[in-house]
Amino acid sequence: MARIPEEIVEQILAATDIVDLIGSYFPLKRAGSVFKALCPFHNEKTPSFSVNPGRQSYKCFGCGEGGSAVGFVMAYENLPFPEAIRKLAQRAGIAITEEAYDPEAERRRRSRGRLIELHKQATEFMHRLLMKDPAAQHGRDYLKSRGFDAEMAKRWMLGWMPENPNTFLNWAREAKFTGRELVDSGIALKKEAGGIYVRFRDRLMFPVNDDLGNVIAFSGRQLREDPKSGKYINSPETPIFKKSKVIFALDRARRHMSKMHCGLICEGQIDAIACHEAGIENAVAPLGTAFTTDHARILKRYTDDIVICYDSDSAGYKAVERAFRELAPQSLNVRAITLPDGEDPDTFIKQFGIEPFQKLIDEAPEFFDFKISHERKLRDLNQPGQLADLGREMASLISVLTDQVTKDTAVNHVSTRLGIGTSEFRQAVNNVKTRPPRRSAQDSEQSGPLPPTPLPSTEP
Repeated sequence: MARIPEEIVEQILAATDIVDLIGSYFPLKRAGSVFKALCPFHNEKTPSFSVNPGRQSYKCFGCGEGGSAVGFVMAYENLPFPEAIRKLAQRAGIAITEEAYDPEAERRRRSRGRLIELHKQATEFMHRLLMKDPAAQHGRDYLKSRGFDAEMAKRWMLGWMPENPNTFLNWAREAKFTGRELVDSGIALKKEAGGIYVRFRDRLMFPVNDDLGNVIAFSGRQLREDPKSGKYINSPETPIFKKSKVIFALDRARRHMSKMHCGLICEGQIDAIACHEAGIENAVAPLGTAFTTDHARILKRYTDDIVICYDSDSAGYKAVERAFRELAPQSLNVRAITLPDGEDPDTFIKQFGIEPFQKLIDEAPEFFDFKISHERKLRDLNQPGQLADLGREMASLISVLTDQVTKDTAVNHVSTRLGIGTSEFRQAVNNVKTRPPRRSAQDSEQSGPLPPTPLPSTEP
């Protein structure tokens, strides 16, 4: 029996806007952040059918019907899954190639389905605890201290993992999930002496979704200070979760990135959530790991312009530069925001409001101007040696650009801003290109010394 590859299904759903899809069947009316209509699946006089563009889902609060874009086509047109996917593929202009039936691949798909179902149910369980369990009061207090309310917790399905692991393990047993599935999911680990233990303890749990909105991992924030444990603990890599290919909040932000022609990268989950809650819905965040080439390629699907807003400390600045080295080779235009010392997007928005923050995004300088402005605060560019050092660093950064016109423009712009000879600076950029490739991932994130290329120094 032939089947449609999962990658093609994901591509089709990623190319389908559920609002446009359902709106092509009957009129939808905007109601705040969602769209509403009379439910097509039962008779009613008051609209209870809701379409959520952020989650790319629909739900009738009258009859309970709900799901994704393909689920809607299946229900509305009474089609089996393959036919519904083919219909959406035709609508999106995507060709479908089918695979022969493979028993081993079918086993992996079933296992993947179980892991996704485990994450879904675990999310709901921990969310109920956070909202209602007296033992989770300190979790609710933490959210309140950050300016978030219960509605925000509901929108993001935040949860609480209890201190006592038996609370979760007993739930999992009643829900018919096995110890092997808990270990495969990354929520639990094997004990050397036998048995399992829960990875997360007394933490505020952030569900991590894939592009289609399925929960595939968790990020747990420490609620009580413990120097023996990190502030955040993320799920390990599993069959359904690859850190280098997952970006927090992308399932909500991707449509807005496409419409606004811009994506905002924040440093952490709380910052991304704060942006969304304030109405900046094109915000995403990496999951406590270095930005990767895969991350950049994923973002390229939705936009050509990226604004980075990391913390204003030294570590944040270095992270901006590392992210640029991954984003720029994908022909993404990179800009960066400089926040006041000690501020992050969450604190800035709460203190100054959304309009000043939106202005920072709109007026964010191009990366090279951001870099030069920052370095002027740290170096005396009237000193020939320091100017030459910065020139070599800038040459290394420009060398990662893949478009020749963009690279030439950057050479001219940076050499003018630094007051150095354009031809010599262009040669420095070309010299970087002839260096042997670095062999380690760690090296690829660091800029080493360039071959000694003379850079004339004049007054900047």
